[in-house]
Amino acid sequence: MSIIKTGILYRADSGKIEVITEGYDKELDISLPMMMEDEFSELRIPHSEEISFDTHYVKDSAIKAYPEKTRETDEWDLVNEVWVNSVENDKQQKWESIKITRNDKEFGGFEFQGKIYDSDKISQQRIQGASQLAMLDNTITMDWTTKDNSFVNLTAPELIQLGVAMATHINTQHGIARQLRAQLDAATTVQEVEAISWPLS
Repeated sequence: MSIIKTGILYRADSGKIEVITEGYDKELDISLPMMMEDEFSELRIPHSEEISFDTHYVKDSAIKAYPEKTRETDEWDLVNEVWVNSVENDKQQKWESIKITRNDKEFGGFEFQGKIYDSDKISQQRIQGASQLAMLDNTITMDWTTKDNSFVNLTAPELIQLGVAMATHINTQHGIARQLRAQLDAATTVQEVEAISWPLS
């Protein structure tokens, strides 16, 4: 005896139901084209009229009802089975991008007396050490290799100024990042988040 069943195609990554079909078990065809097998999965269950695209999802081969959505823009998190604010997701991604840019700017070099000096972590330590030494001995001079591999002879006062220039450079980059973070915290829409960007230098 043939039994009427419900066939379901759903997205493997999100659990979102894309196709619902009904028919006798032996005649029910919900097979997938080979190119779609990695994206979709199929499921056959006893006939049900309660399942719909908007109210149910699939996880671990089980049909489940979505919890109530609090915001229309929320997105479904299948792993934790909760609705998440898409704006908050965009904010997190934007902040990660801002931090990458901040670090690139901080460690990418800075200008002093018309030359670009390295400012990676090791260079920062060397400049700090040279600046501190110059504060102890105002007669010291040092030959310094700049970012373009040219050499500059720096006096004690210049070494101190070099340290100040580096500190100012670092503080500027972190200051910009803090301002952008404040803009992110105040943003309430995806469009406002997308409009936030590192200023052109």
